[in-house]
Amino acid sequence: MLLNQILVTILDSANFAVVVLAVAWVFRVVRFPDLSGDGTFVLGAFISAKLATSTLLPLGHSTAIIVAIVCGGVCGAICAILNTRVKIPNLLCGILMATALYSMNLTFLGRPNSDVASSRTIFASIFALAPIWRHISLIVTMLILFSLLAYILIIFMQTGVGIRMRAAVANPDAGARFGVNHELSLIIGLAIANAITALAGALFAQRAGFVSIEIGYGIVLQALAAVLLGEAVWSRRYTIFSLVVTSFTGAIIYKTALAITLRMGLNPYYQNLITVIIVVLSLMTLSSQPGDRLEVDVKV
Repeated sequence: MLLNQILVTILDSANFAVVVLAVAWVFRVVRFPDLSGDGTFVLGAFISAKLATSTLLPLGHSTAIIVAIVCGGVCGAICAILNTRVKIPNLLCGILMATALYSMNLTFLGRPNSDVASSRTIFASIFALAPIWRHISLIVTMLILFSLLAYILIIFMQTGVGIRMRAAVANPDAGARFGVNHELSLIIGLAIANAITALAGALFAQRAGFVSIEIGYGIVLQALAAVLLGEAVWSRRYTIFSLVVTSFTGAIIYKTALAITLRMGLNPYYQNLITVIIVVLSLMTLSSQPGDRLEVDVKV
């Protein structure tokens, strides 16, 4: 039914918007080309699935999500330390972290995929509803969670830590003269980005009812495509509020475009090709407008 497909697309967009917000944060605020999100998304999903359904360590669904967030943040901090302390090029740090997490995720779960019992998730009461009301309730829940996350980020950027972090990544030399620690700011920024990505993975696992090692493949590129789509629609100003708006808008446009192409009969195998085409077209559109659009310092 068309209505059901529309609701599913909106639901996927609301969940995907969390990842898009994390990618927008790391590319626009932290200005670091972090690709470790492919690994931390799966990490959050696997931890959420494993701990929420484990009989040996029954932590509960809410605690499992919190553990996933913390582990994602730790991975982001390690990625930043590899760059600041070990002096590994920033682009390579994310690739190394994502590669390492692939093996770690498989080791943790013990298999490449698993089901998640709906009765052991934060959405357990919603799954008991009729299909349409279930989708509507899930959409409302995801929108509330996204709004809460956005509100926390906005408040954080108004604190002293957030202001110093933004100053340090925008101009490290000027920040250093005022005593702002650039390395610590980078660690905090990447920790936040990967914690959010892990949260998105945890929510996906408990909402979708399954996890797979493949669910995070290309998630950063897909989210970046959504960021560019959102920026093509909305303001060029990189404030935290504009990031929230463009992230959510871009997620809806991306998922809607993908759903339309699949409904037209296009093979799902072409999803990544569609993503690349969207990125290229978005960059071509944005490059014709005044002002840079993808200002990320890639050090090699």
